Amino acid sequence: MREPLYLRCDCHQPHHFVLIEDDPDIASLYLVSVIATKSASFWHRLKWAVRHIFGADHLTMGDVVLTAEDAQRLKAYIDGRSS
Repeated sequence: MREPLYLRCDCHQPHHFVLIEDDPDIASLYLVSVIATKSASFWHRLKWAVRHIFGADHLTMGDVVLTAEDAQRLKAYIDGRSS
């Protein structure tokens, strides 16, 4: 298996990135994890949790801003599978 590919979001938050790796069980698939940690105070996180419980908002964020260079790294990683 190849080394995983880490793509940091261009927002420059330390815990906001995408991890792409080969699936260890199925050879033709990738595992893609979007990591977005809200490093906020206890009360801020509690407010988010209450909003989520009552359906007002979602805790997950799906936006990751990639630079052109990271997009090329992603393309090379995927193209490396087919070679």
